[in-house]
Amino acid sequence: LLFSINISKQTLIFSTKTFSTKTLELKKELAIIKHIHSFQHLSMSAKSELQRNLADYHSNIWGQYFIQYASESMELDKNIEAKIETLKDEVRKMLLTKTENQLLKVKLIDSICRLGFSYHFEHEIGEVMQHILKNYVENEEIILEDNVCSIAMFFRVLRQQGFRVSSNVFTRYKDDQGNFNRKLTTNIEGMISLYEASHMMIHGEEILEEALAFTSTNLESIATQLSPFLATQVKHTLKQALHKNLPRLEARRYISIYEQDPSHIEIFLTLAKLDFNLLQTLHQKELGNICK
Repeated sequence: LLFSINISKQTLIFSTKTFSTKTLELKKELAIIKHIHSFQHLSMSAKSELQRNLADYHSNIWGQYFIQYASESMELDKNIEAKIETLKDEVRKMLLTKTENQLLKVKLIDSICRLGFSYHFEHEIGEVMQHILKNYVENEEIILEDNVCSIAMFFRVLRQQGFRVSSNVFTRYKDDQGNFNRKLTTNIEGMISLYEASHMMIHGEEILEEALAFTSTNLESIATQLSPFLATQVKHTLKQALHKNLPRLEARRYISIYEQDPSHIEIFLTLAKLDFNLLQTLHQKELGNICK
């Protein structure tokens, strides 16, 4: 009996110890769970504090304007493409036709570049310029005998195409005092041409610096006394140097001026308009694809 009682006490003590141990383990687990829960709560609070309201941006002012060009059928009009190709063939023939009047060729190249479609004729323009360089430039000197308008245009176009030519050719238009001859002021087209050529100067070319000062001063003073066409041309020329304009913007502006010129070539004008509109359509289509 005593033995049995002793066993029961030991069993009771063991059971009590076991219960106490399990209770401690449970408390530890509860503490860990509480700690994890508290950490998660803090993390959620931190995230909620970091959240910012979306910016209230204004809606796109263009709306769906450009997207319509991508969604609509943008097949180019085959008739227009055919017309452009026909005109390009005619212009190509004009450039490659042999002639003794090289000034005419230079004028053609100048108009083609200003009207914005010279990229179609880079090879042909290169051939013409090489011929001019071979026959009318000797030791970098222009040997053409002509008026100031022609010489200045020759000089400018050659330099624009990357050829080295001397500015000494303009000394022939100076008087005995070393100033530009006042008689030049009566030749408006010559003054415009000389003004544009002067912007092709490189460092140290004093004669072109003098030409720029001479032409800009006189053109500004007589601009209001000219015919509407010449007045528009002078204002456009003085507004910004030709080589500093963006080609596409210059083409858009020059098309309007060229159309008013009584001596304009209709083939050039038509091709310039069609080519400009075609490129605009392509740009609109590209913008539509980007906006999708």
